[in-house]
Amino acid sequence: MVVSRLMLFCMMAAATAEPKDLDMPAQLKPLLQHMHPWKIVSTQKTVYLSEVKAQHHLLGSFICVCSNYIKTVEEHKTVERTLEAQFKNGSEISDRSLNMTLQLKRDPSGGSTLLVSFLTSVLGKLPSTDQNHLAHVADFEFTVLFADARCLLLGKLKAQEGPSSVCMLWTTEVPPKGPPLCCRFIFFLMCGASVTIDHDAKICPAR
Repeated sequence: MVVSRLMLFCMMAAATAEPKDLDMPAQLKPLLQHMHPWKIVSTQKTVYLSEVKAQHHLLGSFICVCSNYIKTVEEHKTVERTLEAQFKNGSEISDRSLNMTLQLKRDPSGGSTLLVSFLTSVLGKLPSTDQNHLAHVADFEFTVLFADARCLLLGKLKAQEGPSSVCMLWTTEVPPKGPPLCCRFIFFLMCGASVTIDHDAKICPAR
């Protein structure tokens, strides 16, 4: 159970962290009209979690967090992807994987919200013989703070002043290269200091 929670933490941090959200700086609001989050949400490339701003002592144990494309379901306008993580567990390296469906919802302000539904295999857990049978785990919503074809910045956005306590920066750039400088700069402006996921190139190769 602890491992499962650790696995989910990277994408569900907004649900467990202190609720200190932010107003988007006025100078960045015009970016909303030019963002195209669908490009990176539906990319067939591997997407890596690069930067995280959240308070959790286990963040430093991750050596790879990534998401791989499964398929696009056009009739529901959703994308199915994996969420995979490798982390140090003492002297050993452990790995966990979940499936998730992603759906974008356009806001009246012109921004986007990413709806995330987590799924896990019931094989060996419930009386099912179908290894493809997935059980629903949880649903979460994340505000798209910035997006282009190479990076996706997620967080919470509400009418409160001050920096967000939770932000996540995903990128298609293969480690150790990391996100483009412009994405890092926007992350710093909106989120401040963060923890960098130190991907191990031998454990977390390009796919």
